[in-house]
Amino acid sequence: MKFPTLVPFIPVCVYAALTAPGQDSRPMQWRVPEVREAVVFLALFLAPFIGWFMYRADLIYEPWRAFAGWHNFLLGDLRRFTWASYYPQPTFAFVVYAVSGSGLILLANALRRRELTDLLFFAGIPLFYVLIPTVQYQHHYLYALAPTIAILMAHGWERLPRTGSGNVARVAIALAYGAVFLVGSTYVLRHDRVVLRAASALGANSTVNDLAVGLLLHDRNYLGSEMHPELFYLSGRRGWNVGYAVDIPPASIDSVVLGYRAAGARRLVLTTYDSTLEPWFARWIPASLRRNPNYDVGVVVADLEKRYRVISGGRNYLVFSL
Repeated sequence: MKFPTLVPFIPVCVYAALTAPGQDSRPMQWRVPEVREAVVFLALFLAPFIGWFMYRADLIYEPWRAFAGWHNFLLGDLRRFTWASYYPQPTFAFVVYAVSGSGLILLANALRRRELTDLLFFAGIPLFYVLIPTVQYQHHYLYALAPTIAILMAHGWERLPRTGSGNVARVAIALAYGAVFLVGSTYVLRHDRVVLRAASALGANSTVNDLAVGLLLHDRNYLGSEMHPELFYLSGRRGWNVGYAVDIPPASIDSVVLGYRAAGARRLVLTTYDSTLEPWFARWIPASLRRNPNYDVGVVVADLEKRYRVISGGRNYLVFSL
């Protein structure tokens, strides 16, 4: 049902479905698929795919329904390719995460011979970006491209000259690949110790029965969702995250907290952002890939401190008593 994993192989699959091996020395022959093959395709692939999307439409968490529609998972608004703002994030993700910089040279070298198999595999990459709109900002979808990219890069590596210049090129490509891989993996696999520290403080300054509110403002990924359980899992407490704070003006947060207090919350955990949470190379990556939530935390802290007492604080977090 996770159809993005199939998309990069659509050109190869279509070619395999519409051709047959030639006899003797003749090349591949074009053919029309048999009826039974079409039925198998409809029954095993197309029908379950469409059926699942229709069935799950009523099961999706209400605030996410707009995001989870067809426009984000099949074609979407193709005008996005005409917007200059579209390109920085997916370009950075592909160059750094998918091919580690110098892998672009190997991709280009693989395509120099213009062999049909390589061209079919490569065609799956732009097709993926057309059919899967969310790959623009959800770089984990690049995992679906990993087999295709690995095959093409391997072909590019094998087709480097077996001469001295070819060996020099291999060393240079490998060193550049390793350097970019270290940078990319440092960002992708960065640990979030802010929530860990905040959870430890919450656990130490509350009882098991104290309900808590998490207002996580140190990372843009937390700002837009109430579905992150880390704070409560790590602290052994129960409660709520302030959902979709990005839509709540900073000056109005205190009124939102009052609602949770009325529901029984006794502790509030606030996390804050500063530039030390970014990797050293953050200034050179697109702003949309940084942690910065671009939220005025200073206003939030000032308003909350007027109303509630701070009972614990540390690097990038405060715990309030409600």
